[in-house]
Amino acid sequence: ATAEEVAYHFNFLTHQRLKHQLAQLSHKTLVNNHLETRKLSEIEMMILKKVFTQMNGYHDSLSATFMSSYKG
Repeated sequence: ATAEEVAYHFNFLTHQRLKHQLAQLSHKTLVNNHLETRKLSEIEMMILKKVFTQMNGYHDSLSATFMSSYKG
């Protein structure tokens, strides 16, 4: 289940980044990887917050697992 969640999060973030970059290209502005959160819909913003919250949890879990195996 965790791998599927991580894949979903990756796909969501990639989709948002590409959508942002396509908008920049269509406006002939410099392309970057910085999402303009004020331009996201309410649902996109809610999902983005959830994605980052869960990714932080995965990071903490992996760090704890790595550190406990390193000490052992």
